[in-house]
Amino acid sequence: IVLLSAGYPDDHGSFLPFAERLAKETGSYCGVTCLAGYDDRPQDGRPWTAHKRDGYTFDEMATGLRDAGRALRASSTYNKGAAKFTAIFHDWAVPPGMIYVNRALDDAKLGKSETGDVPDDVVLFDVLVPIHPDTKNPPPPATKSPYQILMELTYRMCFAAAFLMQRYVHRYAGLLCMGISMSFLKLFSLMPTGNLDASTMEERQPPLDPNRMIYMAYPYWGIFKSLLTGNIEAFSGCTVPLDLSKTPVLYLYGTDKKIMFDDEQVREHVRREGSKPGNKSDAIAVDNAGHWLYRHQEDICIDHVKKFILS
Repeated sequence: IVLLSAGYPDDHGSFLPFAERLAKETGSYCGVTCLAGYDDRPQDGRPWTAHKRDGYTFDEMATGLRDAGRALRASSTYNKGAAKFTAIFHDWAVPPGMIYVNRALDDAKLGKSETGDVPDDVVLFDVLVPIHPDTKNPPPPATKSPYQILMELTYRMCFAAAFLMQRYVHRYAGLLCMGISMSFLKLFSLMPTGNLDASTMEERQPPLDPNRMIYMAYPYWGIFKSLLTGNIEAFSGCTVPLDLSKTPVLYLYGTDKKIMFDDEQVREHVRREGSKPGNKSDAIAVDNAGHWLYRHQEDICIDHVKKFILS
């Protein structure tokens, strides 16, 4: 059983071709979900405008992903937990996805998890969360350049600001803010992604409603809101699993970007743990691919994921 969820600014459609191929080539029962508020289903009476105007908390996003995993398990012929369960997350699905995974692992220790509720292994695309705080002898911390720090902070602030303008001023204010922000980021070369990812967005069919795209930026505001209010607990559990032999992690990331959405320390930690006997964790660079690497280099990504989940 495989649960897949993409991140910003994608709904179910982004991962569907990958999931269909993975299901066919591995015989897996695959289900594709998306983050809370990212779906748009007017035909079901649930357009994107029906979602909470403030967006959703990390807790709500994590709970939504966990509920999706339970629903997928319940709908399968292996609803009693006999089949292996893999979780695959991309971009903004990674932080709440790992909160869900770590909560499920903690609940399992206390005997609270439902049958088949805990992923056996995890695949992360292009975003990697920090090392678990209880990790012994982690690799030395990595040092980011001032340029990396500036770029990470600037683009996140731009998306957060556009969401705030839409939410508390007017949707036209949000559009104006996003337009100015995108021009600023491009003018000063502060966009973290490159031409491959720009083409992926341009080729999207049907084109994404700009107002919807701004609403989907609510997690960016969630970061700053939590930091400004001192609510660090909002990120509790947002780490790789403590025991990577029990819950292995495969991290795949595209190299055709200006910065990586991860930390060299965590990459090294995942590789180091994966080199130990009985541990299949790994961090693998995928060349000629950007942020949407599972679309840019589908064959390579499929091969890596197949090898990982079938081992």
